[in-house]
Amino acid sequence: MGSPANGERQFTVHGLNRNWDYCFQVVLFYSQSQALKSEEKCTERGRQGTPSPSVTR
Repeated sequence: MGSPANGERQFTVHGLNRNWDYCFQVVLFYSQSQALKSEEKCTERGRQGTPSPSVTR
């Protein structure tokens, strides 16, 4: 989780494992009760035979 500076259009997430896949979603908070969410996008590293850790929802 991270927060870009006001007006920034990019954000770099540090500390990720280059062998794993990750899913990301951008959430814009207008207030404590109003938020807009983007579609979730996931990486596809293309490594076969190396399963990524899964997140239980």
